[in-house]
This record gives sequence, structure tokens and C-alpha cells, in this order.
Amino acid sequence: MKIQRTNGFSLVEVAMALGIASFCVIALLGLFPIGLNSTRNASEKASAMNLAMAVAADLKSTPLPLTTGTTPISFRYQLPLPLSTKGTVNLSAPTFFADEAGQMTTLAKGNARYLVTITMRTPANPLADSIASQIAPTNADIRVSWPAAASLDCASGSVEIFTTLDRW
Repeated sequence: MKIQRTNGFSLVEVAMALGIASFCVIALLGLFPIGLNSTRNASEKASAMNLAMAVAADLKSTPLPLTTGTTPISFRYQLPLPLSTKGTVNLSAPTFFADEAGQMTTLAKGNARYLVTITMRTPANPLADSIASQIAPTNADIRVSWPAAASLDCASGSVEIFTTLDRW
């Protein structure tokens, strides 16, 4: 009697192939949370940078006051801009909260996502007359951190930009 051999895989080969395939699938599934966290962090950082750039643009577009002695207020975020004085002046603008669309909000509403902190520095101005001293540049350090309820030391992420408000 002649034994006929068929081409195919044995049960051991099929079991080994399934074991190797399942090991690879489990390893790939372990990479998904890492990829999702990276995507979320990149999205948060991009949104925070857009907010910081919007605040910088708002501060830069604020015109000088027409009368001496008045403090200019930015249009979108209603932030006061310091007028230059002799000597270095460090002024912290009011800290405010923003939602994910970049709109000002309060922390109490529960939709605050970002904490925006602005520190403005006016360098020493050698010019003596009052009109020239008002148009000296002001340096603004804008820091956006998230989540909004966290302190700056405990924030899960932050971005910071530095800009000069040229008043010439």
C-alpha cells in the first residue's frame, strides 16, 4: 500500500505560526498608547503655542495712547501695557485662563484649559523727555501652561515665547 503525501502544513507548524503572529500583534498593541500620548502632547503644545502667538500679536497690535499718562489696553485680551520709565521695571500682567479655542475664561467655569502668564520688562531708557520714554521697547515673556488648574511647577506641559513690543 502506497502512502500518499499531501502538500500542506502540519499542526505544529500552524501552532508555531499563530504563536509568533500573536506575539507580534501584542507587541504592536503595546505601542498604541505611546503613539496616542505623543499625538496628544504634540496637539497640546501646538495649541498652546498658537495661543501664545495670539497673545503676542494682540500685545504688538496695541497702539500707543493718544494722551500722556494713560495706560494702553490690548484689544482681544484686555491686557494693560506698561509705559516705559527710567530704569528697569518688571510688571506682571494679570494672569488669565483660556479655553481650547483661545478665548479668555475663568477657572470656575470648568472649561479653562490653559494658564497664560505674562511678564513685561521695560529696559532702562536714557531718553529724558516723556514722549520718547513712552515709546521705548517693552519685552514680554509669555508662558502658556496646561492644565489650567495646575501650578507652574506641576504643569504637565508649557510653552514660552519672548517678544519685544517695539513702540517706535
